Amino acid sequence: HISTGDIIRAEIKSGSDLGQRAADMIKGGNLLDDKTVIAISEEALQPNKLQGFNGYILDGYPRTVEQAKAVKEFAKNNGHDILPIICLTADETIITERIKSRGIRAGESDNVAEETANRIRVYEEQTKPVLDFFNEEFAVFINSNANIEKVFENIQSALTTLKDPKRLPVD
Repeated sequence: HISTGDIIRAEIKSGSDLGQRAADMIKGGNLLDDKTVIAISEEALQPNKLQGFNGYILDGYPRTVEQAKAVKEFAKNNGHDILPIICLTADETIITERIKSRGIRAGESDNVAEETANRIRVYEEQTKPVLDFFNEEFAVFINSNANIEKVFENIQSALTTLKDPKRLPVD
């Protein structure tokens, strides 16, 4: 399991040039650009960092068509398969509550409604087209309105029922 958020935070903490670039963007209140996210993600997927693993799950990546193109190219160049995409869905009220809860824990609970609206707008404009790019037939939709344990259980169930999953052509 490779969490984009975790690897970005680790890169920032490392103090590398790439991490500093990411930190500067975030401090400015911006989302990371595709170039930065792709570079950090591809670094985490290098063979020397995946030794002993027979595959991986990307969490939170790709989120844009440009990132999806990079994933497909990276898979092709490294002999990896792309298996179904797990797409978590949730009601807007649940999303708002989760953002609010996360903000309170981080001490940043201002502008929850604005942040939620912005995240939903970004999803509609940038992330939803990724499903079209990969072809929606490769997506497994999981209702994530439940608590984290139930959502995890639903994901595990979906993955174990994929006995012979379709592989997305990377050519």
